[in-house]
Amino acid sequence: MGAYDRFRNADPMGVRQFIEAGNHRFLVKRTIQGPSANPQTKNMEKTVVEFKIVRSNTMKIGSACSLVETDAKAGYFGNVLSFVAGILGYSIDEMKSDPDFDTVFNSVFGPDQILTEMLVDCVAQQVKTTAGGDYTAKSWEPVDASEYAEDNLIAPDGAYTRQQAA
Repeated sequence: MGAYDRFRNADPMGVRQFIEAGNHRFLVKRTIQGPSANPQTKNMEKTVVEFKIVRSNTMKIGSACSLVETDAKAGYFGNVLSFVAGILGYSIDEMKSDPDFDTVFNSVFGPDQILTEMLVDCVAQQVKTTAGGDYTAKSWEPVDASEYAEDNLIAPDGAYTRQQAA
């Protein structure tokens, strides 16, 4: 073990651009879940999803932004559940009752990173909290594999595909 391994293994905090109000299409670049490295949220769990902005009516296309949630915020678990269910094309109830729920979450946030290179549509709007603060509420919808070509992308294995009515 080297004397400077703590630097070799460090993740820079950097500056994150948060999701602004508007209609967006994001390309997932990385999902992270675990203990927060931020000194202000030490001993808290965090979930970070890093995106490239593919389409947006309010944010710069081609730049990066992040969904950042910590368990210090009300709604943390529901917000993360909503994102995972939304990008995979599940309703919240379907996601909750999926017998492979743990496997899915491990595949999303673990080393498999199954959402990498998937597109997701996001509608974000500013709302007032009961405490008087502002919050950007987000809803998530999967992007059908057939639509990736519109953004000059190839749908990855496992991309959402709408079921055709019989």
